[in-house]
Amino acid sequence: AALLAAASEEVLAQVVSIAPLDRPRHPDIVPGDSARAVMVLDGLFGELVERRGLATYDPRLGSFEARLRLADWLRRRGERRCVGLYEELLAEWGLRPGWCEPLYRLGLWYSEQGDVEEAVATWSRGDQYSTDHGAHFLIYAANEFRRSAPEQAAALYAQAYEASAAHGDGWSMALALRGRAYARQRVGDLSGALAILSEPVAGVRAGEGAAALAIQRASLLFDAGEYAAAAQAASAAETLLAAVTEPLAGDGFESLLPTAQRCATWAARWAAASAWSATTSLVLEPTASGGWVGTMTVSLPAGAVPRWVTPAGLTVTEERDQRGTINRFYREYVLRVEAGAPLAQPVEVQVWSGAADEPQASLTMFISSAAAGESNNEVP
Repeated sequence: AALLAAASEEVLAQVVSIAPLDRPRHPDIVPGDSARAVMVLDGLFGELVERRGLATYDPRLGSFEARLRLADWLRRRGERRCVGLYEELLAEWGLRPGWCEPLYRLGLWYSEQGDVEEAVATWSRGDQYSTDHGAHFLIYAANEFRRSAPEQAAALYAQAYEASAAHGDGWSMALALRGRAYARQRVGDLSGALAILSEPVAGVRAGEGAAALAIQRASLLFDAGEYAAAAQAASAAETLLAAVTEPLAGDGFESLLPTAQRCATWAARWAAASAWSATTSLVLEPTASGGWVGTMTVSLPAGAVPRWVTPAGLTVTEERDQRGTINRFYREYVLRVEAGAPLAQPVEVQVWSGAADEPQASLTMFISSAAAGESNNEVP
C-alpha cells in the first residue's frame, strides 16, 4: 500500500498495462496465478481510480492492455460499463490468430450475470475474432447450455468438434466429444454417450484427448455399475497417459492420471466384491464396563448401503456420526463391533452392499478378542 501511494499516476498506469491478467475458467489457454493477478490489479485500480479519482477514460489508461484490464476490473465489480469497453476492444482486435481475450471476458460478464443466452451468443462469435480458436469459444458456449438445454449444447459441441478437426486440434476434439457425451448422459442415453466417447480424435495432442475420452468412458461405466468394463477403460487411459511425454498444462489435464488410477483400482475392487476393507481382521479390546469393543472401516460403492450377518454373541452397529471419506468411487462406513465376553475363538462377520438380504460378493472380517495367552484368538 505504501509503494502504491508513493508512485506517480504515470508509473501506476504503466504498471497496469503490464500486470498479468487473471485466468478465469480457461487455464488450458494461458496458465496463470489468477488470485494474485486479481489482487494486483484490484490494488492498482483501487489506488488510481478510487483513492486518486483518476477518470477511467484518462489517456494514461488509453492503451489496449490497460483498457482490457480496466474492463476486467469493472466486470469483477459488477459494473455494466465493462460491456462497452469490451466491444470497443473487439472492434480494434479484428480477426487474427490466437486467443481473443476481450471476447472471452465479455462472455464471462454475461455468464456471471446469469444471462446464458447472451453468453452463448457472445462466445459463438469466436470465428469473427480468432482464426484458430473458434472451437474453444464454441465449447465455452456449449458449456453454458449443457445443464439447462442439453440438446442445444450437443449441437454446439458438434460444431466445435468439426472446427477442431479442421484445425487438427486433437485435444479440443476430445473436449467437444466429452461435452456431447455429457449432454447425452443428461437425458439418460448412456449407450449414446459411450458411442460418442468412442469417436476418433486426431492431430495435436490427440494422445491426451484419447486418454481423456477413455477416462470419461470409465467414469460412465463406473456410475452405471459396469465395474469390470470400467476397470478396463481406466487401465487403457493409464496406458495412453503413460505415453505422453510433455503433459498439457491446464484444463484439468494434470488430474487425468490420478483419476484413471483411482477409477481402475476401485472398479476392480467392486468387480470382485461389493465391500472392501484395508484389513480383514479385527481384535476386540476390553472396556472398563467389562465388555469388548472394536471398530472397523469398510468401503462400499458410493450410494450403497452396508449389510452384514452378525454371529451370536456379537453386536454390529454403524457409527453414523463417524463416517469417513465420501467420493464418487467409494464411501467409507465405520462399524462398531461389541461383545459381552471374550471370544472363545475367532468368528466371521460378512459385510456386503446391495438390496439382497443374503451376502452378495461379501467381505469376510475375522473377529477375535485380545485375551492374553489364548492361542485360539489368533486370526487365520
